[in-house]
Amino acid sequence: MKRLLSLCFVFLMTLSLVACSPKNYDKSTLVIGEKGQLTEAVIEEFDEKQLSSDDLKTYIDEEIKAYNDNTGEERIKIESFKVEDNIAKVYLKYDSVKDYAAFNNVTLYAGTVKEALIADKNFDDVTFKSVKEKKQSGSYKYEDIEDEVSELNVCIVDECTNVELPGEIVYISNENVKVTDDKNVTIKENIQSESSNDETPDESNKDENKTNISDEILSLKLKSPVIIFYK
Repeated sequence: MKRLLSLCFVFLMTLSLVACSPKNYDKSTLVIGEKGQLTEAVIEEFDEKQLSSDDLKTYIDEEIKAYNDNTGEERIKIESFKVEDNIAKVYLKYDSVKDYAAFNNVTLYAGTVKEALIADKNFDDVTFKSVKEKKQSGSYKYEDIEDEVSELNVCIVDECTNVELPGEIVYISNENVKVTDDKNVTIKENIQSESSNDETPDESNKDENKTNISDEILSLKLKSPVIIFYK
């Protein structure tokens, strides 16, 4: 949802969504359930001078309805929506990780390692670090840990966000990831748009809003996906 809404958010300066989950979150988080369902928490400042909360709710409802109508099922729903103290919070529930990926046009996978390999997921050129008590250590190729992780689960994500998994994290790729506890990670890597890198400062300032929109959308996307093996 945050990717689809990013244009709206940047045009209107600030915006927010929060996903439904068993507990309250103070930052944007993807919560992956044991059975493949997903809840999304997107939390941002919200300025009702730029956009009314009613208009925001209507926009979200329309996007979700369009997706559900296309699938023929109610696969995404809003469980809660609230704007309070200049913070907007919307709780979104997805029937599956696949629905989240399709709705937001991103890469997100969660399943067993065996299922991932059947689906042609490739880990051969990836370097992993071992995770224990939030600390990352070592440097391993997939062939080094293949037997150990063969019965585990894997999550693949290409967004800058926070992810909560249903099991304990064992190995993780990508150095731009902070393990905050045994089931949670924060992914912070940002990328810049090629067009903004090619522009001179003066050219960029001519249309600051367009540059900000482009950077905001791309900042959600990782240069390479994060791969997490978990129990």
